[in-house]
Amino acid sequence: MESYSVLMSVYAKVKCEELRLSIESMLNQTVFPEQFVIVYDGPLDSRIQDTISGYCSMYPNLFTIVKLETNMGLAAALNAGLDACRNELVARMDSDDYSLPERCEYQLREFEKDKELALLGTMTKTFVDNPENTSEFIKYRPTTEAEIKKAIRRNSPFSHPSVMYKRSIVIKCGYYDPELRRSQDHDLFSKIINAGYVARNIDKVLLLFRADDSMMKRNKNKESSIARIEVQKRLLKRHECSIFDFVYIYIMMICSIIVPVSIYKKVYKILKSKGV
Repeated sequence: MESYSVLMSVYAKVKCEELRLSIESMLNQTVFPEQFVIVYDGPLDSRIQDTISGYCSMYPNLFTIVKLETNMGLAAALNAGLDACRNELVARMDSDDYSLPERCEYQLREFEKDKELALLGTMTKTFVDNPENTSEFIKYRPTTEAEIKKAIRRNSPFSHPSVMYKRSIVIKCGYYDPELRRSQDHDLFSKIINAGYVARNIDKVLLLFRADDSMMKRNKNKESSIARIEVQKRLLKRHECSIFDFVYIYIMMICSIIVPVSIYKKVYKILKSKGV
């Protein structure tokens, strides 16, 4: 199978135990990565650095460390990491999620079967503390190109940490936009799909997504909602969505700020289970 790089960004607020769990899940893949790129998005405390250094010592030829002097945000960190990747296929991974062992093998087989494939995600399940205790809730994602083209007009049809993509195409489409602090993946994936590249999701849960109360609060706070509206504006300006799509998202984001977290959780679960 084709070699691939793992791309992960780490910043000061990451928890060591969550980071270890995430890194281990990629080291336990049935097809081992050829390269593991970790970007330090600004200064990290000694415990986090020691954790990463320990893995670098155990796998001296595997890890590539990219250090940013200040916290630049996820988009800028991933762009720096992409420049350091030496393989065409790149598997994204977040520092607090968990990939199932066969995740990358499934994705590599899809890229092997379809040479036109540019972007490939998976279904996910959520967990809070222990990935062995997942919820029954599957975060559904559209699988066909037609469904994805329809969905991307309003929301990203991919779980960002689950995707594998072709590095050259991400670069050709302009990388992640570093001006965006949130929803930068939706902006990038919309550009990829509207440029005519092939994108799909595997109809199988291959990533476990950490979904605790802090994640829910981040999703529904004012900053996230404003950022989401900004991305929708960009899609509208590039003619990648309609004015109706923009108004729909605008109303949804205003509502997400207003409603209590308890109600937001229930609505979020219903919408994501239906692929909205």
